Amino acid sequence: MLIDNNHLVLFPQILGVYKFDKHEELKKEITNQISIYKGTEYEQSDDVQGIVHYFNNFDQNFFDDQRETIDIIEDLRAFVIRKTNLFADEAGFDHRGFCITDSWVNVSGKNSLQHAHNHCNSFVSGTYYVSYDSEKHPPLQFTNPNNYRTYPTFHIDRLDRKNHVFGEKYECDWLEEGMLVLWQSGLYHGYPINRNENRISISMNMFPRVLKRGAYGTVMY
Repeated sequence: MLIDNNHLVLFPQILGVYKFDKHEELKKEITNQISIYKGTEYEQSDDVQGIVHYFNNFDQNFFDDQRETIDIIEDLRAFVIRKTNLFADEAGFDHRGFCITDSWVNVSGKNSLQHAHNHCNSFVSGTYYVSYDSEKHPPLQFTNPNNYRTYPTFHIDRLDRKNHVFGEKYECDWLEEGMLVLWQSGLYHGYPINRNENRISISMNMFPRVLKRGAYGTVMY
């Protein structure tokens, strides 16, 4: 990316942003799924951040734990896989396809938030926005990995310039319902306080089906 005649930006981060064309049908089904699993072992409450999760234990997976096959959820699963493979292609990774290792539903009510965090057990992570209003709900935010405070690296805070290429945070102020956003799992992400109800999303982690380095490798089934 050329800034001016004297400066270049090297190695930027890539986000994959894709629209699902069956969103309204999916939104109705996710609302139905929340009502089905409310109060069961599939519901977990985060009392610190105020978020209610479904299928968020280590042995649960929203895409795999349905008691019956639901076509629209299977359509979303296929969409996520296709777009994850496309994202990896666009980012220049040598891969043989990805699988979804974790997926869960997030219901963010009034005064909930999500602290900046990353995912250490996957290569690509993503969020699909089921219920989201940019006028009411806080946007997804990413922390610049070149600025993040990691001991013992010396750190100087940057000036708060919204979404500047060298800024401390990037705010996804273009988010809409029906969007799938993908990123490399090491990126720190979260969102500030939600002042309204019903910010609903589906989050997921993806891992390569084949992980190969030299003569050794792992094949996921």
